[in-house]
Order: sequence, then structure tokens, then C-alpha cells
Amino acid sequence: INYAETERFSGLNTRVISANYSRMLYKTISLFATASATHSTDTTYSCYVGLNFALGKDVRGSAQVTASSGDVNTETLQLQKDIPIGEGVGYRATLNRSESATNTITSFNPYVQYNAKYGIYSVDAIIQNTAGISTELYNLSAAGSLVYAGGFFGLSRPVNDSFGIVMVNKVPGAAVLNNGQDMGKTGSSGTLVVPTLTSYSRNQVTLDTKNIPIDYSISDVNRILSPSLWSGSCIFFDAKQVRALTGTLFLQKADKKT
Repeated sequence: INYAETERFSGLNTRVISANYSRMLYKTISLFATASATHSTDTTYSCYVGLNFALGKDVRGSAQVTASSGDVNTETLQLQKDIPIGEGVGYRATLNRSESATNTITSFNPYVQYNAKYGIYSVDAIIQNTAGISTELYNLSAAGSLVYAGGFFGLSRPVNDSFGIVMVNKVPGAAVLNNGQDMGKTGSSGTLVVPTLTSYSRNQVTLDTKNIPIDYSISDVNRILSPSLWSGSCIFFDAKQVRALTGTLFLQKADKKT
């Protein structure tokens, strides 16, 4: 329960009394509620009730209802999947309805972003209906980068700080992680650009060996570096292909065969 009072030199005083309540209804569902009364020149009452829920890994949603004595009521439903740091898809969709004494506005706002190996591509839309009149707005965007370090070029997603070019001795399909976050897999040339290195901080670049052929030997799969701002680093993992021969070797000496 909260109470706040404001006194102004102009003589306009405000008092706010509010109560907040939250409760975990289930392992993945939680309830939030707020009720308040604002006393000023007029008295305004408002109430908010919301549900937060999780639907799976990185996918969550919320449902909210707000009612006010000021004749403005809103309902909002949102669903979103977190945008990955590395490659992958993230999205967000919001459905909102706002009702007043004079008008009702319904809007739908979907957003999808795909983090590819060589760029970021997104689609954003706003579809709105106001008093029977519909408006639509669409936005498409693409962004990427061309990087260079140590004599090596690479294409990647946008670089906002520092980057690294991972080289795995021409081994394709090797998964690369930065501080535990999946960055993607090396291409046919055995290289991958990591565009999310943090300058002057500890960056642990790890090579996941699960997708590397069994006939390769790697002495070390971890690199720790702290690059300077707007710098590029070459990160080399020495993957050597091992060829094994099996059979029997005979030595003939006089009449004796060993």
C-alpha cells in the first residue's frame, strides 16, 4: 500500500493512494494488480490487472487490462520470443484496444527479426482501426557489415563495438559460442565472424566440438580476449586432421618371419 502527497506553491495539491498485489499462480504464470485513487481538482480512480506467462524457451507473453474513471479503458495482449544474440529468429506481436467515450482504437503491431550469418533482416507493421477507418504501415529493413582483420575479410551482422574472425583450419560446420551464447557455425572456409565482442571486457570464445568430424584433433577449444574499442581480432583454433592406418607389418629374416 502506498500513499503520496504533493503540495505546490500554485496551490494545486495532489494525493495518491494506491495498492499493489502480485502472486505466482503457477510455475509459469504470475498475476499483478494495481488500484489507485488520485485526488486533485477531481478524483480519478484507476485499476490495472495483468498476467505474465511463459510458453517455452525464450517465449513469453502478457495480458493486461486497465480501467479508469476518466473513461479510457485499454486491453493489451502481447507475445514475444527473445531475439538471439547470434543466429536465429525473434518476434513480437502486440494487440491493443483502447476505448473512450468518443472513440475506439484497435491496433495490431507484429515484428519479426531474423539474425542470419551475414546480416539482420526485419519486418515491422502497424495495422490500426479507428472508428471504422483502417490504416496500415509496413517497414522492411536489412543491415550488415564488412569487416577486415589480419588480412582476412568477412561478412557479418552489424558490429556495434568490436568483432573477431574465428578460424578453424578450413573445418566447416563448427559451432562457435561467445560467453555461452551461440554465434553460429563456420562456413565452407572454416571461418565465422563474431560481431558482438565487448571492448575492454572478458570475452570467452568457445568452439563446440560436437559437430566437428571425429578425425580432427583440437588441442584447445577456449580463447579469452579483451579487445580495444572498434577493433578486430583473429581467433585461431588449430584443428588438425588425423589419419590412422591399421594393419600388420611383417619382417622376414632368413627363414624366420616376425
